[in-house]
Amino acid sequence: MQAFDRFLTGVRLGARADRRSAETTAKAVLSTLFERLSGGQAADMAEQLKPPDGFVPARAVLRNRPAEAFDLDEFLRRVAGGEHGDADSARTHAGVVLHALELVVPHKEIRDAVDQLPAEFAVLLASPWRPQQPLTAERDLVGLVAERSGLPAEEAGRVTEGVLEALAERLPDKEVDALVEQLGDGLKAPLERGRALRTAPRRLTVEKFLDVLGERLQTDPAQARERARPVLSAVVEFVDDRLLADLLTELPDDYADLLCP
Repeated sequence: MQAFDRFLTGVRLGARADRRSAETTAKAVLSTLFERLSGGQAADMAEQLKPPDGFVPARAVLRNRPAEAFDLDEFLRRVAGGEHGDADSARTHAGVVLHALELVVPHKEIRDAVDQLPAEFAVLLASPWRPQQPLTAERDLVGLVAERSGLPAEEAGRVTEGVLEALAERLPDKEVDALVEQLGDGLKAPLERGRALRTAPRRLTVEKFLDVLGERLQTDPAQARERARPVLSAVVEFVDDRLLADLLTELPDDYADLLCP
């Protein structure tokens, strides 16, 4: 995905929002953050993020603009105003957006930005920012897929394996290895089968991915999409932020709706 689309997908995952709502949240938080930072720092972050024209105020990224000095309460008040929401949702969404930035913007830029903020802003990065499921005997990937899809456990297992097999055809070895490590030995076989079916990652568009998955599951692309969504949206809740960032980098923009529940 392109940088801004990766960022926006991260916001969607953290806020459990559709694209339009995520854009509103991201715009409110980014605009306020850039006002709180110096123009040079805001411009550096914008160069990495590449938001659409007009997404943040043009004045905010003027390199000679000094930072506006306001505290966390004022920051949240401005975010809430931009979202037409309340302070509690502004606090939650500010943390989501800052963490989503970490998926896209180099660590140095994040560190330089944080260094310009008062210490009280650290609370926004301290809380969990997106749903994450621990892999345990009581909670495994297939169980979550069955719960979300309404499929019987056996069918959920078959669908999960089919999606992971197709995904392993699409991804580089580094990401397949990380999925094997983070999803556990029980799901290693379909990932390895998918890897064995290609000599190099297949640059599948989402339509082609669904065609491949439909062949695996012996169904049509529309049904394959309905089967893929609960699996892939569950996968991104099991992986850590580092692997999530890698997956968003490797998958084209049109996969976003499969990743976001």
